[in-house]
Amino acid sequence: MRIQSAITSLLALGACMGSPEVGTGMGSGSSPSGATQTNPVSDLVCARKMALDLTHDSIAAEDIAKVERGELSLDKLADQYLASPQFEAVSFDWMRSEFPPTALTNEMTDIEEPARIMHHVLMQDRDWREILTATYTVDAMGAEVPIADRPAAGIISTKYSLQSTVGSYRRNWAGRFERQFAGITLVAVTLPPGDMSDVSPDGLASNPNCAGCHVHPTYGIDPLAKFAECYDDDGARKAGCVDPEASFLLQTGNGLADLGRIAAHTNEFKSQSVNFFFKRLFGRDLAKQEGAFYTEAAKSFTASGFKARTLIKFLVTSEGYCAR
Repeated sequence: MRIQSAITSLLALGACMGSPEVGTGMGSGSSPSGATQTNPVSDLVCARKMALDLTHDSIAAEDIAKVERGELSLDKLADQYLASPQFEAVSFDWMRSEFPPTALTNEMTDIEEPARIMHHVLMQDRDWREILTATYTVDAMGAEVPIADRPAAGIISTKYSLQSTVGSYRRNWAGRFERQFAGITLVAVTLPPGDMSDVSPDGLASNPNCAGCHVHPTYGIDPLAKFAECYDDDGARKAGCVDPEASFLLQTGNGLADLGRIAAHTNEFKSQSVNFFFKRLFGRDLAKQEGAFYTEAAKSFTASGFKARTLIKFLVTSEGYCAR
């Protein structure tokens, strides 16, 4: 078995199975770069679409006139919308949708904390990778609050992240992490009634039907889960716990802060980030045949220092965004 970038395909891993199935990481659809969409619309039609997507409002009458006279380019209009309070509200809703309450999050859990961190990084035009490496949180008033009493790793060290998916040996948490930040989808397997398989880390490591997915050195779910071993099911850090050595995508470290740094610098996280914003603007995931478009989007994203607003601008001013 081998792992591939989420932008080309996803590896669907079995939680305890003999062989994984490989699925696509993207939906079907024509290329936004224009490979099969060859009918670009007028600048005014595109401007209307941009206004609705970025502000959830129609384009202003004076801007319509400026676009028609050629006095306002789509490039400048994108800058205008990205700096607007309307975009600030719209983009916060994008972030909120990623972190819904679960059956495990109680009423005391601040479920919007991860969304606020993401939104803060976006609106402050910071390196998007900071969502996994931030040593601060963002309070309900939007203020940055340093974290000094425990290891911090942006979203992944929030109580929501640690509390919303729990299970034996932190495997469910690790599965959610792989899916959300690396595009690796785990296929859950239900053991037959009466099955007495040893599901401890050592037991699964010695089981040939399970070892490939659980202890694989690249994407093994058990080595990844060790990054969160010092946190209980409620998301609190265990007193006196020392983070054990853990590994993910062939990189090793200790604790969530190391995991954040490892994941943030992977191509898998980059592709997930591009697809996150693409989906908000195009209404679907990137398709397999859109590799060339992804490459250009990722190149723009990287060259900007991983600024999400630059990526959004690239997407809304691309040929495919303004094509039918």
